[in-house]
Amino acid sequence: VEVEAGTGKLPEGAADGKSDKDRKGDGLQVLGGDKQLLQSFYVLDRLVEMHLPRLFSHLKAENVSPILFASEWFATLFSRLGPPSFVLPVWDVLLLEEPHYLFRVVLGVLRLLRTVILANPMEGILRELKKRVRT
Repeated sequence: VEVEAGTGKLPEGAADGKSDKDRKGDGLQVLGGDKQLLQSFYVLDRLVEMHLPRLFSHLKAENVSPILFASEWFATLFSRLGPPSFVLPVWDVLLLEEPHYLFRVVLGVLRLLRTVILANPMEGILRELKKRVRT
């Protein structure tokens, strides 16, 4: 994923390939036009493609994009994803490090659930991704 030098941000329109004028009237206004959030899902999609290519292909074939599962994880900072023994260390690192750690957590959870995800169609994938991680 290419980012602008020194800023860590994606180039304008990179999240969905559309310019601001193309976005008027499409469903993105529902999200409040939050470019950073859209960029985060774009980056996450590319990271899954790079680090978990087989899983990425299956998710793509089943029409499961990161926005369908990671939005809740990001909004709740993974609090619904597992017991305190899972969540509290994640929070510790997020508070001490930087927000990019969120991506590493998502990749880790997807790795943990890889076998279950690969064995299910869309509905089963989404159901499994909403369950709590057992530690």
